[in-house]
Amino acid sequence: MNERTRKKLKSSAITALVVSLLFPSAWYIVLGHSKRSPIVEKGYVESMPAKEREQWFLNNMETVGIFEHVKSTPKFILDNWRGYIQTSIGVFVLIFIFNSAFLLRSTRNEP
Repeated sequence: MNERTRKKLKSSAITALVVSLLFPSAWYIVLGHSKRSPIVEKGYVESMPAKEREQWFLNNMETVGIFEHVKSTPKFILDNWRGYIQTSIGVFVLIFIFNSAFLLRSTRNEP
């Protein structure tokens, strides 16, 4: 493997790494939405049976604004870190393969 090919593969790997780490959070920000339950006394919610409590939360959730949604992204990543890593690995493999194929295609024709 010559120096030019090695440099292109390194560039492809760095690009794929950056994109794969940012892609899942951007996907969540653009396509997701966050909801917030109203603030109530702890005793009020605890006094309800489990099924009624769950139904109460579903009925009283409010969609939050975009700023608060973006602000909740790190918490979402921490709560779902396994899925975030799995998605990042999948995106890394795809981006690396396509980017490497594109960059190395042009190397074959060079002297």
